Amino acid sequence: MISWYDIIVWCNALSEMMGRTPCYYYNNEVLIDATNSAACDMAECRWQNDGYRLPTESEWEYVARGGNKTKRTIYSGSDNFDDVAWHYANSQNRTHPVKSKQPNELGFYDMSGNVWELCWDYKQKYPGSEVTDYVCVKKDKNRVRRGGGWDSESSNELRVAYRRRIEQDVRLKSLG
Repeated sequence: MISWYDIIVWCNALSEMMGRTPCYYYNNEVLIDATNSAACDMAECRWQNDGYRLPTESEWEYVARGGNKTKRTIYSGSDNFDDVAWHYANSQNRTHPVKSKQPNELGFYDMSGNVWELCWDYKQKYPGSEVTDYVCVKKDKNRVRRGGGWDSESSNELRVAYRRRIEQDVRLKSLG
C-alpha cells in the first residue's frame, strides 16, 4: 500500500539513517516529503551516491532473470510459477513472508508474485536499437512496475518479461 513517491522518500530516509548519502533530490535538496507531488515528479536521482534507491528497469530484469547464472526461466527462478510466486489462486488475498517460495539463481526471492516492484524508469516503449543498462528518463506520470503481485490473476503478469505502468502517486494493496 505504498506509492512510488512514498518509496523514493523512504529510500532517502533509510539512507540517512544508515549513514549513506541519499540519492533523490529536488532543487538540490534531499527529497523528504512524499506529499509534495510537484517535487516528487521532478525528483532527480544522483546515481553516484551510495544511498538506497529503486532499481532501474534494466537492473530489476537482470536480477529477476538470474544475472549471469540465468537458466532462462519464464518466472524468476522457475518455469512453474507456483514454485516461486504468490498469486491470486494461492495467496489467500494477502502478502506472504519473504523467502516462503524458492529463490532464483542469484538467491533473490519474490521477484515473481507477492508484491509488484517499482522501478525508477518511466513507462515507455523500449528503444528500437540494442542498449545496455537502459534508463528511460522521458518525463511522464507513469513509472514501471514489475514482477506481478499476490492479486495477479494471470500467470502472464508473473513473467520476468512482463512490464506494467503505474502512476507515481497511486497506492495499491499489492505494491511494495
